[in-house]
Amino acid sequence: MTSTLPEEEKARLTRNEAAQRRETAKRGLPAVPVSVEGLWLIQRGCCGCDECRCEVPLVVGKIVIAHRHFRGGVGSPGHMPHNVQLWNEDCNKREAPLEVSAKAKGERMAVDLTRTKADPKKSKWQKPKVSPLSKDHWKYSKHKWPKRRMGT
Repeated sequence: MTSTLPEEEKARLTRNEAAQRRETAKRGLPAVPVSVEGLWLIQRGCCGCDECRCEVPLVVGKIVIAHRHFRGGVGSPGHMPHNVQLWNEDCNKREAPLEVSAKAKGERMAVDLTRTKADPKKSKWQKPKVSPLSKDHWKYSKHKWPKRRMGT
């Protein structure tokens, strides 16, 4: 079986795959090379998204390298052969907002063990150096009690 993927398109997708692999590796996630031509053959030249399910043919010039599970979140499988697929550009645009939302929800409750305490000297709010009850405080005012009248 020979590939019907044009050489220019194969070269473009190979460059994109390498760039995504480098970006994924910089995030500290697993990243291995994936053959674009192999993906084309496995998917039979069709879009692999969940809506198309390899029934809609890929449009040359509008093919993107997509990941079934997003690469940015905690527990992501990264750029691995079982996570990479070829999708049509429109399918990728449809799924991108959902991915961003899911990633944000996942990160909202994640625990960051690398975070350190904030430096109190860099804080905008400064604790007063003098107690507000002290006479030396700039807002201090002595309370004036009303005078009592003695039995008239």
